Amino acid sequence: MTAGRTNSRDKILDAAEEIVRERGATALTMDALAHMTGVGKGGVLYHFKLKVDLHKAMLERHCQRWETQLKEDASQRGNDDYAWLESFVDFGIHKQEIGEKSAVSIIAAAAEKPALLEPLRRTYARRLKRALAHADDPYLVAIILLAIDGLTFFSGISAPQVDDAMRERIFRRMQLLIEDMKSRQKDEQAP
Repeated sequence: MTAGRTNSRDKILDAAEEIVRERGATALTMDALAHMTGVGKGGVLYHFKLKVDLHKAMLERHCQRWETQLKEDASQRGNDDYAWLESFVDFGIHKQEIGEKSAVSIIAAAAEKPALLEPLRRTYARRLKRALAHADDPYLVAIILLAIDGLTFFSGISAPQVDDAMRERIFRRMQLLIEDMKSRQKDEQAP
């Protein structure tokens, strides 16, 4: 695939997310994408023969972006037992827009064909397994993950939730909980 085709594909995917976020999943049509992107309906159909292909690509792109960013961040932290969880909390604070776009992709995919959520299910299963693998307190880790998902998802669908200051305090509290878990783990490993 050439760079121009890749850019058109990304442009279409970006427009699809915007349409779903602003007007809902039912407003996502090939004609609406062609109009919004200026690519033309033939260009849209070149990349996505069926609407279901578009939804699948939206979701897969965000799962891949999400995993890549988390892996990179955890690697920079040294990949200790809690690096991935710390990365996920920071991701929730600083990369909220990616999570919000994922929420839009999830809604669009689920509205079209619930089976399209399979890549997301696999991503979540890997994430949970990774986070719980070395956790002293798996229940606390699960609470943190679910809270981040909830905050991000509801923000993505523009549902009423906490304001920015409260959101920041919630994420800071999560960071403190992780620091406490790490400290307890070090204490238990000390001779």
